[in-house]
Amino acid sequence: MIGFQVFEWALSFVEVLLGILTTVKVATEGRIRWNGSLIVSGIVAGVAWVINQIQLFSFAATIVGIVGIALGAHWVYRVKWTDAFVISSAYLLLIYAIDFLTVSIFAVLFGKADSAYQITKSYSFFRLSASIVSKGILFTVYWGITRRILIKAEIRSWKAYLGIIIGFLCVYYLVAITFLQADRKILLIWSLVLFVIFLSGYSFFQYSGYIKKKDELKFVEERNKLLTENIQNTIQSYRNNQIFYHDLKNHHLVIEKYLESQEYEKATEYMKILRTMEQETTPKIWTGIETLDILIECKKKAAEEEGIFVTIISDQIHLKMEEQEMVALFGNLFDNAIESCRNVDEGKRWIRIIFRMINGMVFLKVSNSSGKMPSINGEELVSQKDNHNLHGWGVKSIKAIVEKYEGDMQIEFNREIFSVRISFFD
Repeated sequence: MIGFQVFEWALSFVEVLLGILTTVKVATEGRIRWNGSLIVSGIVAGVAWVINQIQLFSFAATIVGIVGIALGAHWVYRVKWTDAFVISSAYLLLIYAIDFLTVSIFAVLFGKADSAYQITKSYSFFRLSASIVSKGILFTVYWGITRRILIKAEIRSWKAYLGIIIGFLCVYYLVAITFLQADRKILLIWSLVLFVIFLSGYSFFQYSGYIKKKDELKFVEERNKLLTENIQNTIQSYRNNQIFYHDLKNHHLVIEKYLESQEYEKATEYMKILRTMEQETTPKIWTGIETLDILIECKKKAAEEEGIFVTIISDQIHLKMEEQEMVALFGNLFDNAIESCRNVDEGKRWIRIIFRMINGMVFLKVSNSSGKMPSINGEELVSQKDNHNLHGWGVKSIKAIVEKYEGDMQIEFNREIFSVRISFFD
């Protein structure tokens, strides 16, 4: 008897632990904290086990499971309470579907319509076998969905709460029927319930991923807009500078007049004014695209101020993209290269940019020295900036623009060199 009880507690422990890990996987991107998870799982499993000694599959045990898993995720991982509660509720629905699907399978296999009653009545090998099978299915489902479906998601819609409530009402109704008569029809119904839960979960994560992607693109667009405005101000500055140098001969005449009349103080003052007006010279023509050439000149100067040697090899190119996107694409590429060079000792910092136009196709390669291997989170490169809240947005912006124009992007790196190759096909 004690062996049965210990084993049943262990099965409850596994249920709770998988519930906490599932909640964390959906709600956060943090690492698993095993000590806190194991302690909470043991406590919640113990309370549920005591309740199960009175009645298995009771409403009280269900509440303990939902609240216990939600509180565990909230206390140990700081998951938002409302999100944790919804996720743990959905997890309990999954457990009920798997448990009673198992009961129905046993009922059909052994021809016992009262299988649910026999399992809840007392400890037996029949009950133990059904519990092992159901937890085996649960673990298999958890293992599969955590590697294929689950992503960090936000519970935003009231529809999620309504769906959970309706789900529990349906499940408890089916539970009552299963206790009365477990047969092939009930087995089919529970199979369909499990399928609906999977389909609903999959749809939710697809929708959540779509919303997340939409928000990211919106952020990227705003970021690109600000970057474009900044570059446009620079362009205007260069144009003003062209006007300044065009009028320089007139300024020389004024200074010459002051000097001829020996008004040296006025000449000196006028020259001071000219110095405050003096700006950068007109940028070199690299690509034949004015905005892009000015951007390259600005970024080149910024890199050289940090001791980075910049080499640019360029053809005259043609790009079918908006100015805002062009600025965002090449600005981010140059910024990422400069950021990477900061990890290299002075004297060894370099950036090499190549533009090629071949048969209407544009090929771009940006290479730079790199002092260490880049950090990778999943398939995403992680920025080394101090402000980690903004990490990766430059790469996401680049990818979004390349994908929009059906281009191809390849990234190659080792400990010393980082390269990005982008191709746009006409």
